[in-house]
Amino acid sequence: MTERFIGRSPRKIALIGAGFIAEYHLTVLRALGEFQLVAVCDPIFERARQFAERWNVAAVYDGVDGLLDHEEVEVAHILVPPPLHIAIAERCLDRGTGVFIEKPMGLDAESCDRLTTKATRHALALGVNHSAVFHPAFRRMVRDLAAGRIGNIEHVACHLRTPLAQLSQRDFGHWMFQHPMNLVFEQAPHPFSQVLHLLGPAQAVKCQVSGRTILPNGRIFYDSWQITIECARGTAAVTLVFGRDAPHNSIQAFGQDGMARVDLLGNTYVCRRRTRYAEPVDRFYGDLADTCTTAFQAARNLANYGLTTLRVRSRSDPFYVGMHESIRSFYEGLRGGGLRPGLSGEDGRQVVALCEQVARTLPMDNPVQPVAVITPSRARSADVLVLGGAGFIGSHLVEQLVERQQRVRVMVRRPEAMQVWLRDLPIDVVAGDVCQPRDVERAVNGCRIVYHLATGVADSWTEFERINVQSARTIANVCRSQQVERLIFTSSIAAYYNGATRQEITEATPLDPRPMQRHYYARAKILIETLLKEEGERGLSVITVRPGLVVGTRGPLAHPGVGWWPNPAHCLAWGTGDHPLPFVLVQDVAAALLRIMTVEAIVGQSFNLVGDVLLSAREYVACLREALGRNIRFHPRWLWQIQGGDICKWIIKGIAGRVENEFPSYRDLAARCRPVRFDCSNAKRTLAWTPASNREQFLTAALGATINSSPVAQIVENLS
Repeated sequence: MTERFIGRSPRKIALIGAGFIAEYHLTVLRALGEFQLVAVCDPIFERARQFAERWNVAAVYDGVDGLLDHEEVEVAHILVPPPLHIAIAERCLDRGTGVFIEKPMGLDAESCDRLTTKATRHALALGVNHSAVFHPAFRRMVRDLAAGRIGNIEHVACHLRTPLAQLSQRDFGHWMFQHPMNLVFEQAPHPFSQVLHLLGPAQAVKCQVSGRTILPNGRIFYDSWQITIECARGTAAVTLVFGRDAPHNSIQAFGQDGMARVDLLGNTYVCRRRTRYAEPVDRFYGDLADTCTTAFQAARNLANYGLTTLRVRSRSDPFYVGMHESIRSFYEGLRGGGLRPGLSGEDGRQVVALCEQVARTLPMDNPVQPVAVITPSRARSADVLVLGGAGFIGSHLVEQLVERQQRVRVMVRRPEAMQVWLRDLPIDVVAGDVCQPRDVERAVNGCRIVYHLATGVADSWTEFERINVQSARTIANVCRSQQVERLIFTSSIAAYYNGATRQEITEATPLDPRPMQRHYYARAKILIETLLKEEGERGLSVITVRPGLVVGTRGPLAHPGVGWWPNPAHCLAWGTGDHPLPFVLVQDVAAALLRIMTVEAIVGQSFNLVGDVLLSAREYVACLREALGRNIRFHPRWLWQIQGGDICKWIIKGIAGRVENEFPSYRDLAARCRPVRFDCSNAKRTLAWTPASNREQFLTAALGATINSSPVAQIVENLS
């Protein structure tokens, strides 16, 4: 397999792919302390550059050939999307570089065989990162099973239930959602690698899917998978459930003399064997032992989490430990001349072959057509450009513009993630990023009106400012240079300081003069409005709207303006939750934006947009509970309670060395918690704006689409 490295470990490492998982690989390599990361490579050069800057990596490349031409690399960690694994691994092996590939190894067993043969012929390292096999609680179970504590294994049951962050984040352009079989290759390798590790190669597979949903990108999605596998040493049942709350991930092994169970999320393990007592007493002892064992392990895990957060001990979360042990075992295997089970090319091939067998059982009905992306040079002359047109408010605005027979152009960063109904509209779609001046210039070219509704999110203020404030400056400069008739910016009522009791806010109310004491979203809106006002003084025609808490179809149910939602079953209110909140329907906001395009003599003005039906947070949660038929709990909180909890988090983050750890602002919390009245008479008078005023009609428009919907359909339609 790897004569080149027998007796020693390779030192010079490169990462190919600078996404989320690369952070884990580099953290582990640095913790192991014997490797030199010579370069990072990613087709998006800026992403690779930022990664290298954060981790002090000397060399950055946007192509594999450039990396291999200029750097001496002994092993490359391949961390790109699954369709690229085989091709990049082959190029590395052909150039004399070993590879360590993220799961899955590839997308077909034949390609995996070809890769293994190539690595063997060149005597180069080839490993696959099946980190689930190295999960700490799973390893405890493996040791007990090897010792025969429950006799011969007869059956294994795996259950994976996950909300899928990409669903709730509306990341429908993700490779996983381009075909149902991709979901198998993305999510199933973890449980499959564990099953094969325990029972040996798969011999026969059956699969039944249910919960068919059409995603906004037109692709078919199955939310429930029941997979039965006959293996060399027993049978297995794997249940995969996606798009649901209350995540769960477990594996159980049933033997002749007992049962072993691992909670992979909770990192707990119990092994239950028959005792010498009669069945009722046996069950009592078993239940008591399981409870005590689980409670002890849960307390230990909580203590470890606290000690890790405070940097008293090294990281101990099971995902990181699994990654650490997998990578460490790979390099130790190179020194010893052989990889541990779960890491080899043959192990990777078996997992891929099992995914293939499952994929062959799927109904092959995926009728979506690709998005017709038009280059701006070939686009029709447009009346309107909508930046953020695939978003919540933007998509409703595009619908209404088309209904009024406007010629519409939409710029989106990822056209493949666009909703099907939006693709079917007679609009021009151009690909671009509002952070890139050239993209903005090409998109704005030839448009009379520009709507700016694009908003990005980030974990740090530095990045949040770049993708929101700096991009707004770019958009304003381009609109002024191309003499756009109107730039219409969608801000938010969060730009005001509404912390004074019984305050009434009109458009004449100044924006919060202390933006740096506000949360990132409000801060960005204040700074953008300030710079657009300056651009207006230089001749740019700017109009601003400030919607309230926007609700409706395709919008957030767990609305952050109502409270903090640690999960969809609990809402922790901003305050007592008894005062009216400034709700507004998304279609009413879109109607106001549409009117702004044509009403004369309003350049330089701003408009507050708050509806006439004002529910309290408590009322909203009660209505949501009834609409969903779900026991959603509402938790009122005093301002001092929220501030105290946030200060505790700030202290812990500070001890842990968290970057950009800002002190929690009392001013910002006050702005969220205190009752305020918004005067929208200017919008109603000037724009002839008539928001919904009937409570039942408002609730139907805001929540009605959720009734009788499947969990995934609710995510698709209502969660942002």
